[in-house]
Amino acid sequence: MAMQGDVRTVPVRELLAWLARRRATGILSLSRGMVVWRFQLRAGRVEMATSTERERMLGRMLVERGLIDERQLEAALKRGQPAGARLGRTLTRAGLVSPAALTEVLAHKMEGLLVDAMTWTDGRFFFDDEARPGRRPAIRTTVDVEAVISRVHAAPVAVADADVLEVNELTPTPTPTPTPSPTALG
Repeated sequence: MAMQGDVRTVPVRELLAWLARRRATGILSLSRGMVVWRFQLRAGRVEMATSTERERMLGRMLVERGLIDERQLEAALKRGQPAGARLGRTLTRAGLVSPAALTEVLAHKMEGLLVDAMTWTDGRFFFDDEARPGRRPAIRTTVDVEAVISRVHAAPVAVADADVLEVNELTPTPTPTPTPSPTALG
């Protein structure tokens, strides 16, 4: 059953929790403007996450962590393009990134996307359980959605000075007590 909606109506945190409890399998797409994130779920766990944002792409993350350099990334992208190979597989086969390091970066990416998606207050979602995930990724990394939700929900909320409003205690205006009229005294 495919479903779609607005994240203002169904917040992403609630949607993810529902999919995890159902042990859903399919593709969840979140979009906001030109940004699209996709989560491949199998039995309520995220197996793969993608983003159209440059800084969220695997190659960028590997370069930022110093696991590869720009030249190696460019060469791997060229090597993998004609065959349509995944970047991680291309890099591990070339011996440039260990499977353990790749697994760690992929898990960090998936968790980061999940946590950030839960902060979305606008955008659209589309979940398609007919779109069965393709073959399992070569590097098997899964993220437990319920555990991420629990961790985020339990985390203390940081409050910055800019978030604090000045609050003045309101003193109630005294209610005047009626004074008896001279005729009522009588």
